[in-house]
Amino acid sequence: MAGFVREDNGGFTREFGPQQMPSEEAAIGAAQSLARSDYAGVIAWKRTAQIAGGRDGTPEVLYQVGEVPVLE
Repeated sequence: MAGFVREDNGGFTREFGPQQMPSEEAAIGAAQSLARSDYAGVIAWKRTAQIAGGRDGTPEVLYQVGEVPVLE
């Protein structure tokens, strides 16, 4: 989960997170709470580990409100 603010130049700055959560439900609940603040955007996502390749899988958005940068 992470929260972002918009910069004067139009870009984003991550002001909160990313923070790992114990469950999808906890991530969504925390993101919903964070969304009530002054962030331009809040997102909660998960990734599936790719054990064989040693990398994280494609991100799957669980909850998003507002504007956030593209997840890689």
